[in-house]
Amino acid sequence: MNIGEEIVSQLLEESTPIIALYPGKFKPPHAGHFDVVIKAAKIADKVIVIMSQGSKDEFTAEDSMKVWRLYEDLLPGNVQIIISGKSSPVSEVFDIIKDKSTDFLVLYGKGEESRYRAIEKDPNTYSNVKIVDAGTFEGLHVTDLRNAINNKNLEDIQKHLPKGIDAKKVLDVYTQKEFKPGPILHESFTPQKAPLMKKFVEYACNELSISEPKINIINSPTYSQENHSFGGYIPSEEKILVVVHNRNMADILRTLAHELVHHMQNINGKELNGDDGSDIENEANAMAGVIMREFGRENPEIFE
Repeated sequence: MNIGEEIVSQLLEESTPIIALYPGKFKPPHAGHFDVVIKAAKIADKVIVIMSQGSKDEFTAEDSMKVWRLYEDLLPGNVQIIISGKSSPVSEVFDIIKDKSTDFLVLYGKGEESRYRAIEKDPNTYSNVKIVDAGTFEGLHVTDLRNAINNKNLEDIQKHLPKGIDAKKVLDVYTQKEFKPGPILHESFTPQKAPLMKKFVEYACNELSISEPKINIINSPTYSQENHSFGGYIPSEEKILVVVHNRNMADILRTLAHELVHHMQNINGKELNGDDGSDIENEANAMAGVIMREFGRENPEIFE
């Protein structure tokens, strides 16, 4: 990688804070992108990775954010990952560098240099900005990584990832599709179940006086065995996970009811404790049981 050494040395001699901006698509981010961020973080006081909003071959910015989160434990604390608030991350860069109290390094990828010509052509306006070639990534291609994910080829996925990142976890990002209560679910989920699940979520949320949280439908045949769980609740994201593979509707809804109670507890400020026999778990079990019985009386088909 080629983060201009002469430019960097010059900036490091100054006392003004340095922020490195790294815009791009990152659909998804691979080991080369990761290495750029690691090296930039050693140079700059802060690194901001700016992802484009759009999707590429159904690989979304939200998916890429989940992959970056898998990388977070290996990244230094001065790195921030964001999705651009503008149609292009380049536009976001030009907005950010208006701040004259900070020096900026703008890292560009292959073929991207021309998008920053205005900075070179107007050194007076952009005296606090340097554009830097982030380099090329030998043997690493985003298209190849997308193909490996689509083919569920863990060996090929692993070749594109930073050391210490599990290919299975990256693949899970793209096989556990988020379900927001509504008529559309991902292709591998039995569509006949969708309307009844939607009806149940609406009913339970009304009973609990809560808004509908995000719900991840997991249709993996191995998830429950690998995680010893049919679902769960992520308080920091206010998100429910529920396994649907090889389960009847009543079992699926029972898991949903339990985790929806945890969502209610969380937004009401209770400290969640998943230990068996805890007050939190006892309340979730009891309230979920009531919701299931009442909904089941009106919708006996859930027991078929």
